[in-house]
Amino acid sequence: MSIGARIREIRESKGIMQKFIEERMGHYGGWLSRIESGKQEVLAKELVAIAEILSVDDLNSFFLIDNVAICERNKSHTA
Repeated sequence: MSIGARIREIRESKGIMQKFIEERMGHYGGWLSRIESGKQEVLAKELVAIAEILSVDDLNSFFLIDNVAICERNKSHTA
């Protein structure tokens, strides 16, 4: 399962709308939809913010999904 699919799964199980998360994070225009569908990458700091909005208690299990890809993408953004 991709991280986007995991976000969608948690968000839907809690009855939270995409628009609510987008507004809280200052993103608009289908930003979260693109992440959830795998069309847009997400930075680790954005994942932390999303996890906080979703009240995810166990960040380790949240980040274990596709963890290697997340770490590698974020290394390339800081280089």
